Amino acid sequence: MRKLRLLILLIGLALTQIFASDHIDGPITTKHKVGDLTDLFAFPTPNTPGSLTLILNAYPFAPPTTHFPERVDYNFFIRRANVNNSGPQPVFETSDEVQIVCRFKTPQESARHIITCKSTSGLQATSRVNETVSTGDFKVFFGLRSDPFFFNAKWAVRASTKGTLLPPQNSNSMASLNVLSIVIDVDVNKLFPGAPHSLFAIAGSTTTQDDANAPVRQLDRIGRPEITNASMIVSNGTELRDLYNQERPFNVSPEHAQLYRARLKEKIAFYDRIDGKVEWPEADQDALAAILLDDFLIIDMAKPSGSDNFFEIEKAALQRKEHATCGGRKPTDDIMDTLLTFYINRDLETNVRDGVDKPDKPISDQFPYLAPPSTGLWARTKAAFARWYFGQ
Repeated sequence: MRKLRLLILLIGLALTQIFASDHIDGPITTKHKVGDLTDLFAFPTPNTPGSLTLILNAYPFAPPTTHFPERVDYNFFIRRANVNNSGPQPVFETSDEVQIVCRFKTPQESARHIITCKSTSGLQATSRVNETVSTGDFKVFFGLRSDPFFFNAKWAVRASTKGTLLPPQNSNSMASLNVLSIVIDVDVNKLFPGAPHSLFAIAGSTTTQDDANAPVRQLDRIGRPEITNASMIVSNGTELRDLYNQERPFNVSPEHAQLYRARLKEKIAFYDRIDGKVEWPEADQDALAAILLDDFLIIDMAKPSGSDNFFEIEKAALQRKEHATCGGRKPTDDIMDTLLTFYINRDLETNVRDGVDKPDKPISDQFPYLAPPSTGLWARTKAAFARWYFGQ
């Protein structure tokens, strides 16, 4: 019993401040666990030229028996994009939206759960839970997977709330936790028939209807990681994350945009002060906040795909130079180190590190890429405690 109490205490200490990526990013999403999006990834499909891989994860601390529901739609939004550097601030211009909507049928036998994903450009694919073989115009997989997000929660919270940096420590707060995942491999030329294009903007959302006659309600949205929980987290002001999560991707309401922009600038200035130097004068804060407010991943299918490409296209745009990599985001990209280094010292000094450099379980270069879920006693106990603590 003493060991059990100690175990629960340790779990509590590890999780009381978790604000991982897009996990638990506002009161509304916390109450709708199956609609709470945790991460979005977009990268060129390994060894398949012209194919784009999309991963949408949901349900923080998912229990081993959970599954996707019938009443929630999981949406991918993909648009053609261009970088406009002609104005006072660089801007990503987007057009020609294609939406992929994924819906589920959940009969009594859990092994028979079915996903059907349809694009507004006429593509369709179907698969059964945990099967890597699908039928239709593209590959699709869904099921419980090991959460690929990785970071040191204690380190991140101290940086984001106190403005101090702890020594890096290899203590992954997301170890042994699971999420529900949707993985898609799709040919971009099939998504966008016609003139070839390489630069795309990608976002995701979850929506639902209370009944067949009710209006569609948005539960959550996601683009870049750590926009709500690190870049817009409240200090001494109004909580904006729920309001922000209700904005449709690519269509932020003008009346709210100024609120979000001001909060983003506030957090940029906050992080900039951590090292005691000012690398972000106000004009540059405005430019970075404008980029962040356009909350979507940017990927260039014509550029090389290496390691840690996340945010490279955005950085290049801010510097008004040509980007060198595909950008986007892979599960192995160390986004915490990338973002915090850029916020704190603008990449002008040594990298800022939290000490956690890789996911809890190895990421494969084979579809569906993410590792099987953790199923041991520690994993079940840690996840159950986290769901209880956060009201999940």
